[in-house]
Amino acid sequence: MSSSSDMSSSPDGKNRAPDEKNRAQGKVKWFSEKRGYGFIQIDDEEVFIHRSTLIAFGIAKLQNEDVVTVSLTKSERGQIVDTLYGVERPPIPPELMADTPDEGEVVAEVKFFNNHKGYGFIVTDEEEEDIFVHFRILEQNGFSMLEQGQKLLVRLEDSDRGKQVVTIRLYTGDIVVAAATEPANGNY
Repeated sequence: MSSSSDMSSSPDGKNRAPDEKNRAQGKVKWFSEKRGYGFIQIDDEEVFIHRSTLIAFGIAKLQNEDVVTVSLTKSERGQIVDTLYGVERPPIPPELMADTPDEGEVVAEVKFFNNHKGYGFIVTDEEEEDIFVHFRILEQNGFSMLEQGQKLLVRLEDSDRGKQVVTIRLYTGDIVVAAATEPANGNY
């Protein structure tokens, strides 16, 4: 049993071991902004992390594969993240980015992607319909997630369900945004 000198009191009045003893590093398995929680893989264990921990650190979300430094505490359901100390985002390999499309590629924008469910939709100027994207295609192309509004270079092919994405790269070229026009009545 720990002596009281080994424990410190947190703002909620619960005794917890000092942070240094419980620090760990892990990789984000998934985090849902909508639900406000996710899980981090630390060694062989999935550890719960809540949105409030991120907010206390000064961020709103985590991405799959982010490497985080945290302190842990025990709850009735197992270990949970008590404090977030750092987030390292893996760099994007150069071969997954381009500033101009190759032949057969089109510029696309992520309309929606649910990282927890593993699918979403992109839109292009060339296609009228939204184009379905499955997580399997992301993995095959070296990605772990997509974010709404992200610009991509994609190669499409026809399938029995319509167009589908075959390859994906990040688009780093200049994005031309049409200038807003002033309404006739002067109101915006």
